[in-house]
Amino acid sequence: MDGNSRRREVTIAWVLLGFSVLYLVGSLRLEIGTTRNPGPGFFPIVMGVLLTVCTGIYGVRVIRKRTEAEKPAPAAAGKNYRALVAIIGSGISYPLILGTLKFVVSTFVVTFMMLYLMKSRRPFPCLLLALAMALASFMIFSRLLGVGLPMGPIEIFLFNLGG
Repeated sequence: MDGNSRRREVTIAWVLLGFSVLYLVGSLRLEIGTTRNPGPGFFPIVMGVLLTVCTGIYGVRVIRKRTEAEKPAPAAAGKNYRALVAIIGSGISYPLILGTLKFVVSTFVVTFMMLYLMKSRRPFPCLLLALAMALASFMIFSRLLGVGLPMGPIEIFLFNLGG
């Protein structure tokens, strides 16, 4: 990496971190509320904290990155454009299948496809992780946050499971 592109990347990291901190500080003026009854500032504050942490980690990684001369030669890695197109297609198809398959099944299917295509070619771990993510996101959004989601028999059973 030459000096100009490294300097540009460090500058971008600082700008992103500054934006994240500014967003977090701006959201602190809103009423927070509680997890049961979140106020208008609850989600912006949570997002601001997550955004600041992520951009902070990115900034540290950029600053600590070694120069090209210090790095070992990278292994040749082919780009999987079919997987990229399939992942984008999965994301686009998600809202289209959401009404038919309802929340849990459509989230499971799309998450499984993305996980399977991204890296791992072992289907069983992808299957378990996709199932856990679909169930956890349903419980968080429907039970904890009270978001109205497309409900089918599975969702009604899960919703009533918590009491």
